[in-house]
Amino acid sequence: MAVEQSRRDFLGMAFGGVAAVGGILSLGAMKKTWDPLPSVQVLGSLLLTYHL
Repeated sequence: MAVEQSRRDFLGMAFGGVAAVGGILSLGAMKKTWDPLPSVQVLGSLLLTYHL
């Protein structure tokens, strides 16, 4: 019975760890899509200096 419980605990921790790593990686990928493209940043800085 104790072996079953420790095995269940290990599987729970392993799946939890994989889910945590997957969540962090997916959030990092989503954050990367929120960053503007370098061409857009350059265009924005050119328009800003032109109007000032």
